[in-house]
Amino acid sequence: MTRLPMGVLRVVALAAVSAGCGGVPLRAQETVTVGVLAPLTSGVPAAARAAVQGATLAAEEARGGTGAAVVLIVLDDRGSAEQATRLFAELLDRQVVAVVGPLTDLTTAAVAPQAERAGVPLVSPGATGTMPYAGSSVFRTSLPAAAQARALAEQTRGQVLTFGDLLEHADLKEQHGAGTHTSHGDG
Repeated sequence: MTRLPMGVLRVVALAAVSAGCGGVPLRAQETVTVGVLAPLTSGVPAAARAAVQGATLAAEEARGGTGAAVVLIVLDDRGSAEQATRLFAELLDRQVVAVVGPLTDLTTAAVAPQAERAGVPLVSPGATGTMPYAGSSVFRTSLPAAAQARALAEQTRGQVLTFGDLLEHADLKEQHGAGTHTSHGDG
């Protein structure tokens, strides 16, 4: 079973609920639009589907809590920086209040300057690299790769592990479809 990124759920719900005038909660008759950029047809499709599912659940939750209409515009950036920047501009033209995604470091770094200039919150559920343009509008829900590596090293200090054990320990095998066999005989 694919886990839904909880950060995505919270951010989209927060953006949807607080997108009204200066953070005033939405009323039943109001509509907000949230963009979702994900590599649905390339890159990391399982993570892309999870991000879309998380955004969809959050939009439904916000609708139920406020009665406001939360419209999601889901676009496939194909894992391409050029495609992501073009689609982000399209989302800005469609007046989104926030964008969930992109998922990869490359695509997030590509659209971050646009988000900063426009003042539109951008939340990447997958970017773990350095964000050269991170500022007041660019966020991520994952720890940086270096922090994840330090935590994993600390957690496994003194243990002899195979690559499959690391995937299992980090719960990545199921999420990313790795077919690596572990020392436990499952694969």
